[in-house]
Amino acid sequence: MKKTSFSGLIKISKPYKKSFIIVSVLSLIFVFCSLALPVIFGEAVNFIVKKSDVNFKKITKLSVFAGCLILIAFIAQRLLNVINNRTAYNIVRDLRKKSFEKIQKLPLGYLDSHSSGDLVARIMSDADRVGEGLLMTFEQLFTGVITII
Repeated sequence: MKKTSFSGLIKISKPYKKSFIIVSVLSLIFVFCSLALPVIFGEAVNFIVKKSDVNFKKITKLSVFAGCLILIAFIAQRLLNVINNRTAYNIVRDLRKKSFEKIQKLPLGYLDSHSSGDLVARIMSDADRVGEGLLMTFEQLFTGVITII
């Protein structure tokens, strides 16, 4: 992607700064819950010493806590997906809107030399590719970076 294209995408994305912050927080919650589960299950296994010496109270508490973490992770991931999709498609909508505004300002000579269907198809397919890229980036970037940290 050219520097001007990337800066243009950043410019179009600025109104959605709040969504990016929410996505970052939800990613943090999801990653924390996902990484805490193996630790909790490991602790639960530690309370099973022998066949006759099982601490069911502690295992039950840890199981309930793990269930709560799973529920929180599920809710965070669902909200994360909804906000990601909504933000990406809103950015694509804005991109298409700006593109069609640009077409309306083009000189007639340019429009006569190119078929209108070609211009519209190019705008639609390029905007769709940008949207797909945004969705993949949103889904993987935030959770991946937070997991590494």
